[in-house]
Amino acid sequence: MNIDMNTSRTFPPLLAAFLIAVATPFSARVSAAQNAKPTDPATPAGIHAVYEAFSRAYETVDLDLLRAQYTPDCRYLPAGGGSVPIQTCDKAMAGFEAMFAGAKADGRRLGITFRFVDRSVSGDLAHDVGYYDVVSGDADRHAYGKFVVVLKRQADGTWRIHVDGFSPTSREAYEGAASN
Repeated sequence: MNIDMNTSRTFPPLLAAFLIAVATPFSARVSAAQNAKPTDPATPAGIHAVYEAFSRAYETVDLDLLRAQYTPDCRYLPAGGGSVPIQTCDKAMAGFEAMFAGAKADGRRLGITFRFVDRSVSGDLAHDVGYYDVVSGDADRHAYGKFVVVLKRQADGTWRIHVDGFSPTSREAYEGAASN
């Protein structure tokens, strides 16, 4: 997993159709480098664990692992303007399920990289703002986006994504995040 704390996070179900349509099988493994650089040593390790598990879910095409990173009552705010309603976790997971099923059927690898721009932790809530890069199929097949995530500490002390919102962006914006 590649977490660049200078700059983030989530892949949207709406991009699943794009990735399934353009991605082809590839032999090179798309994996994330282990170079997490937290901006604040006081950030709870459980928050980092959410992103590590999220990336692992992509790499292993494991919907159950991905689903486990969200609260049961989460809200998903997909891109699409005013015509796309806020979704429940079940609806969001259906989009991820379609993407993962397509990747499995085609023998495609998936990967996701995050760049964090902002993080705040206060009590049992945290938020992250940043960018993500989803790679599907050939290493040159990318879908870039920006995201805002609200994480919530659960009764057992683990952190989970409670609100997840995203919109597509350009490669230039993603790469520019590293210089912010």
